[in-house]
Amino acid sequence: MTINWFDEHFEIPLVLGIISIIIFMLLLVVPASICLSRTIYVCDKCGCRFRLKWYKYLLALHMNDDRYLRCPRCKKKNWCSPSYNQNGNNIDIDK
Repeated sequence: MTINWFDEHFEIPLVLGIISIIIFMLLLVVPASICLSRTIYVCDKCGCRFRLKWYKYLLALHMNDDRYLRCPRCKKKNWCSPSYNQNGNNIDIDK
């Protein structure tokens, strides 16, 4: 694998290049998912408010801000919208 860096050419083994790309992606994707998983979602069917685990946030099917999720209260899969009241009060959030 050849890497070009400011008109310099470096040869590195293919395995090392693949491993470095995977590590770089993990350093970007996982922290971003952890940060964004703090969003509170509202079930359209029952009105339940809940948060997601970071890996569920990362893997959920989404369109714009809405995500296709399973509600923890009614156990139905539907499109859930983010709540615009993100004040951090955990009093009305279902786990």
